Amino acid sequence: MFIPINNVYFKPSKQDTIKIGSPFKIPNGYARIIPNSISLARSREELSTTKLEFPNSELKSILDTKKASLTLLPTLDCNLRCIYCYSKGGENKINMTKNIAKSAINYIKSLSDSDSLELGFHGGGEPLMNFNTVAFAANYSKEIFKEVYITLTTNGTVSKSKLEWIIDNCDMVRISNDGLAQDIQRPIARDKNSSQIVENNLKSIIGSDVRSMVQCVVTEKTISTMKDSIRYFHNLGLKYVKLEPAYVTNWTRGEQNMNPIVGTFVDTLLETLDMIVDENLDMKIDTGLFSRPTLGAYCGVHGSNFIVTPEGYVSSCPEVGLKNHELADTMIYAKLTEDGNLESAEKKLSKLKMMHFSNYPKCSDCDLKLVCRSGCSAKNINEKGFSYQPSEVACKMEKLFVPELLSRILLNPKYADVVMENHKLITY
Repeated sequence: MFIPINNVYFKPSKQDTIKIGSPFKIPNGYARIIPNSISLARSREELSTTKLEFPNSELKSILDTKKASLTLLPTLDCNLRCIYCYSKGGENKINMTKNIAKSAINYIKSLSDSDSLELGFHGGGEPLMNFNTVAFAANYSKEIFKEVYITLTTNGTVSKSKLEWIIDNCDMVRISNDGLAQDIQRPIARDKNSSQIVENNLKSIIGSDVRSMVQCVVTEKTISTMKDSIRYFHNLGLKYVKLEPAYVTNWTRGEQNMNPIVGTFVDTLLETLDMIVDENLDMKIDTGLFSRPTLGAYCGVHGSNFIVTPEGYVSSCPEVGLKNHELADTMIYAKLTEDGNLESAEKKLSKLKMMHFSNYPKCSDCDLKLVCRSGCSAKNINEKGFSYQPSEVACKMEKLFVPELLSRILLNPKYADVVMENHKLITY
């Protein structure tokens, strides 16, 4: 099947169509992937037997949303010293001013006729260490937008008053918590344990009306704790966990031997999903390796992200918050001044928009391209430069994991409920 891709976020320059929908072999059967649908069967001839569908009505509501979006990185300061931190949080104590936050909100408002704003507070550091600016931005947004949906990424080591603010103001909270490896991997500065305060705060958030999830990073040293960490989160009442392999590079904290061996990580992840299904745990796992098949880009780094750093630079990647970051020349594409003006680099933005999987020659014939969409651009550039080549590590992980997962879904539909939302399983 050939399908036009002119209607995706941007039009790739190298081709206007991509080939999709060819059947491919998986353990115990065959699969076919097209946008919003995955067909599975024991034989090639029976590929319509079982189908995973993502309803067009739900997809349409996502694509047609007119909500404005803004992410602020309030600070690079942090009270933790996580051993793999992508921004070496706490080593740079740079805080966003209220004026920069106000200018960012005003700029987004000037671009949109929407009355709704999705306002995110993300790391670089612990956002709530610059609480005055965070609270100001939340309140100011509510003055000029009728509806503000607030998301927060936090390390969870917050005071009682800040916890109350989270529960009163946030709609979605992502807490970084490494489960049984928390104290080993995410110590408080001066080598103090962080697990108990994070657990206490996590319980309070889980017990509130705020939607919550945990992001759990797995290193080579602590990969054996993955299954028990999931049981730990389940016992706390948590429903959503993102399991992510550590990715230590030249710009992060830590040594690269912390990165899990690809095969070991995939095997342990699959064993963890097996455990969730076997023990009937009511949990959703974001593997970062499997998602709704789509013609869209992997993430907003391709031009839709408007992420304002503490110094007022505009980045397409939340992990690139400093002007001297190794990827800043690629990912930082504008500068927001305190008087509200935007100094942009259109050539950089145009280049970012080309990072769609259809422009990656190695991905053109891959059966999984609609699921992985060439993966994280930051990882790709780190390993391959700006060459339209996917990360070898991520690519290998994808090709090991996805066929095994699809095989499990074919044999037991419960796996689909663990790794996906808003899907329908149809059996003919």
